[in-house]
Amino acid sequence: MTPRRFPLLLFAAALAGCVSPSGGGPICTTSIEPAVIVKAHDAVTGENLIPGIRGALHDGTYVDSLRPTVFSDGLVPVALSGAPERPGRYRVELVHPGYRNVTLVGIEVREGICHVETQTVDAAMEAESALR
Repeated sequence: MTPRRFPLLLFAAALAGCVSPSGGGPICTTSIEPAVIVKAHDAVTGENLIPGIRGALHDGTYVDSLRPTVFSDGLVPVALSGAPERPGRYRVELVHPGYRNVTLVGIEVREGICHVETQTVDAAMEAESALR
């Protein structure tokens, strides 16, 4: 191996492992990652219900509103997120007009090396008319 290739290979290996080439620890991005990403759809039709939905994340006394964060090409929200960079054990509550409220429990978010380990959940919501 020529001396020129060694630093390049060392750098590539370091990036692959998210470790500094000098061995000084992880290389982390400056992004802020959500603890939880929520998708919601109609239980029968599969229609995206994120437009018009309201939701919150709860962990003990901590509460955070879910906000649209992922959009389709037409700028229609397809997911909500919340609790930026906060590990915890979450309960998700979702409300949408014309649908039965949904509560999801026990969503465990752990601290990762650089960011929280984001959990993605999907809620199948039942139309109120289907419940009568």
